[in-house]
Parts: sequence; C-alpha cells; structure tokens
Amino acid sequence: GGRYCSVGGAPAAQVACRDADGRRMTLYLWPANDDVPDDWSSDHIVGDTVVTIWREGDLLAGLAAPR
Repeated sequence: GGRYCSVGGAPAAQVACRDADGRRMTLYLWPANDDVPDDWSSDHIVGDTVVTIWREGDLLAGLAAPR
C-alpha cells in the first residue's frame, strides 16, 4: 500500500512492500535538492533497519529494510 508523508519537511510518497523472502520494506520518494549529485547514495543503520538512500533523476529514494 502507499500513502503520502514528509521527509525532512518535504512531501514524499511512502510505499510498503515485501522482498522475495516476505520481509517488509518501505520505499520513500521525495524531491531531490539541486546540490545532491546524480550518482550519490548512502547507507545508514537505524536500530535493526538498514536505510539506503540514492538519487533517481529528480527524486531521492530511500529504502528501509530489516538487517
């Protein structure tokens, strides 16, 4: 399912999904700032979740998945 939310004050789309093993993941999409390079990506550990963020055209994408 999907819904709207905000990331850092920017409007974003939030999509709940599952990986091939059935683990729940959440994808976030929000507008990228012009100062974010096209090939930028970053991984963060938040508790027992890995958050991967990357640029996809004019959007930033963030995928939160269990470790």
